[in-house]
Amino acid sequence: MDIYAKIAAIFDEDSLDDSTVLFTLPQWNSINFFALLTLLKEEYGRELPIKEVIECATLGDLLSLCTKES
Repeated sequence: MDIYAKIAAIFDEDSLDDSTVLFTLPQWNSINFFALLTLLKEEYGRELPIKEVIECATLGDLLSLCTKES
């Protein structure tokens, strides 16, 4: 399962792409937010700074943050 499918499963969506605006997802809540952070930590092997995560408007922004050199 690719990262998009895993994230879609958290938010009970059929599919997501880079242009998906995270905060408009119907299932966006604090529990799913932390599930997303946990998934990203498992997938990318690092914790993301919350401030930077909150500044991400789209899924593409968030995934770019995950792969950005620290």
